[in-house]
Amino acid sequence: MTGGYEPNDDDAPLSRPPGPDRSWQHPSEVGLAVRGRVDRRRSSVLATGLVLSGLGLLVTGVLMGQLPRTATPPEPTAIELAAPSLVAVTAVGPEGVSRHGTGVVLDDDGHLLLPSDGLGEDDDVWTRTTGGELRRGELVGVDEHVGIAVLRVRTGSSDEFGTVPRLGMLDRSEAVEVLHRVRKGVTASPGWVTPPPASSVALTAVTVSRPRPDDVRLRPADSDHVEAGPVFDDTGRLVALVTESGGPDATGTVPAVSAREALGAAADLIDG
Repeated sequence: MTGGYEPNDDDAPLSRPPGPDRSWQHPSEVGLAVRGRVDRRRSSVLATGLVLSGLGLLVTGVLMGQLPRTATPPEPTAIELAAPSLVAVTAVGPEGVSRHGTGVVLDDDGHLLLPSDGLGEDDDVWTRTTGGELRRGELVGVDEHVGIAVLRVRTGSSDEFGTVPRLGMLDRSEAVEVLHRVRKGVTASPGWVTPPPASSVALTAVTVSRPRPDDVRLRPADSDHVEAGPVFDDTGRLVALVTESGGPDATGTVPAVSAREALGAAADLIDG
């Protein structure tokens, strides 16, 4: 044919549309309609998948926003931290008068540290452990100068007796709470404790500083009467003991002793 191309001619333009009178088909045109339908169907499926994925993410976000969030547990209070180390003490005198106080667990052998205020050698002493057991207490000794006493309680196991509290350093004035074990739990009397000034004590060629127990003072926050008892800081550490029950003096304070001084005196009583 003049001026045309043969069907198998390699120089024939591939983009030229077939004429209406052409009876042959280029290999690249075979299945073109089918491929077009397949491509359109594939595009439709992909678009539907993207839409559904977006809706799924949206619904998930909404549901997660409506679900209740797990609250962070609050930090334990000083009372909660100190409560396992507190033991209720009741002393009944020969005249039948009962006096109530609070002791602090010293060790696993049943020793308690408490203020000596009003405690006599002839008193019948009973304690109620942190496990709720009523146990008889035996007076180990009293240090009148420091203002502390030590009891020994016979218990079945150390777990029901209580735990030894952490010891805090009394090196600055800070907010504290005087804690007392009562039948319904633990009560607290807030205040501020002032550390004692250092006093020099000469020991041969060495000079050391130690606090004078009579110089520790506690200023109650909102009370005209303070019961003698253990003093804890806001982290649940034992820092002092109020040694006398009563109202504040002319300075607005009551006498106390640092925990370190009280524990040293208690150790001396236990060792005999």
